Amino acid sequence: MNDFSLLIFIICSLIPILFFYKLEFFSKKINLFDKPDNKLKIHKKNTLSGGGIIFASLTLIIFSYEIFYYESDLFFIEGSKTKFVFFFGIFSTFFLGLYDDKYTLLYKSKFIYLILIIYICLLIDNDLSIKVLRFDSFKKIIYLNNFDNLFTCLCILLFINALNLFDGLNLQVGAYVALIFLIFTFLFNQTYFIYYFFGFLIFLIFNHRTKIFLGNNGSLFFGFFISYFTIKFHNYNYIKSDEVFLLMMIPGMDMFRLFLMRIIKGKNPFKGDRNHIHHLISKRFNHFVTFLIIQLNIATPIIAYYYFKSSMGFSILLGIFIYLLLILKFTNIKNKKKFKF
Repeated sequence: MNDFSLLIFIICSLIPILFFYKLEFFSKKINLFDKPDNKLKIHKKNTLSGGGIIFASLTLIIFSYEIFYYESDLFFIEGSKTKFVFFFGIFSTFFLGLYDDKYTLLYKSKFIYLILIIYICLLIDNDLSIKVLRFDSFKKIIYLNNFDNLFTCLCILLFINALNLFDGLNLQVGAYVALIFLIFTFLFNQTYFIYYFFGFLIFLIFNHRTKIFLGNNGSLFFGFFISYFTIKFHNYNYIKSDEVFLLMMIPGMDMFRLFLMRIIKGKNPFKGDRNHIHHLISKRFNHFVTFLIIQLNIATPIIAYYYFKSSMGFSILLGIFIYLLLILKFTNIKNKKKFKF
């Protein structure tokens, strides 16, 4: 780490400290609160819904430095068009989420805006489009041909929505994104993600205390951000298609299960309910234990594959098995006295 890199690291550490040190001041200035309704939102008081602001600020500093000054590891964000797409995509989704937090967009409007943002990015940056699917588990290659942009748009849209739905429990999405960043850092050797870790630590402490939520601004921002880098890593053969599924399958499966159950019951699949996996488990355990159980479900197949070198097929089936076991165990359970940890 050179002197300028160290300066960037210090700045990225000081920003979250300053933000949370002056949290009351920023809360009044931002005036962006998630209000409890005793239905879907059961926290006890108005809570600042601006976690994405912290990470968007860090991203602006980190990637302005990495792209325009350092550039060594960012060969996949070269050229003015590609740089434009990166900043346009992540900040458009961030501001869309910010507007949604403030004024509550209709889900149809939000989807239309997201599709528009994604398609603009795909039309400008051809390298963001998934053209080939490579599956290591059964040695299969699928060429998407003329369906590449449509498939890529659908994948990004689904993951953004899955991450947004997954953000219903303190620590849950913050810890999940931090895990993905750890994998990007140490398995794919993308060291610039290190700049985020102190920010994650501070955010998770205050999120655990219900002082701040990630908000739609944060979940939409990270949904596009992770999608962007995962596709780039996939297209440059850092990661196979089944590895992508391994990393994203728990939020994705929970979204598909929710949509399927709502459709079967004749309900709007986009209308919220309290049937997410964290809602089911929290009927029996407190929030922190619920968080630990879900994180173990996410981490166990990833550790099995990357650390214990289990086969991809076994690791994916292990994650699916644990998820289904949890759903079967906690579905239809009545609220009981919660286990204290």
